[in-house]
Amino acid sequence: MDDAKLQIVVETIFRKAQVEHSYVNFYAILCSDIIKIELNIKGIEAKASNRKASIFRGKLLSFCEVSFKNFFQDDAFKNSKGEDMSTEEIFKKKHKLFGNIEFVGELYRKTIVGEGILSSVFRALLGLEQMYDKAEVNDDTTEAAIKLMNKLGSDLEQKASKSAKMQ
Repeated sequence: MDDAKLQIVVETIFRKAQVEHSYVNFYAILCSDIIKIELNIKGIEAKASNRKASIFRGKLLSFCEVSFKNFFQDDAFKNSKGEDMSTEEIFKKKHKLFGNIEFVGELYRKTIVGEGILSSVFRALLGLEQMYDKAEVNDDTTEAAIKLMNKLGSDLEQKASKSAKMQ
């Protein structure tokens, strides 16, 4: 598959996951399966430690980063004409942010996104890390951070407990 077609697939899956929150698990499984197929075609064993060899994964993570950057832009709440967004447009943008969070959480569960990326996203949402030009804490970013913790808190706690027991 050529680069342009792969980018279209990534963007389509990501945008669908942003707005169809009840299907983010399906989209994460789809991404995981695409990565496994890609690695198998390349003759690489499809395990978590080899996923970095996936071009699809790289494009997915890059698009995810671009999507987050767009939310944190100075003019994030201006429409294409430079005017303030309507309440409906702001609601749609917030819905997409929460879709991003849900999708990133599912990608973490499928070992597509690592702890480093997850931590950076969480820290940026809380304004603890200037991940982008503008890392401003507001009700939406705080709510997104809470949603991320609600989604992954028990997974992270179990992982930490296993790690503590091994030491």
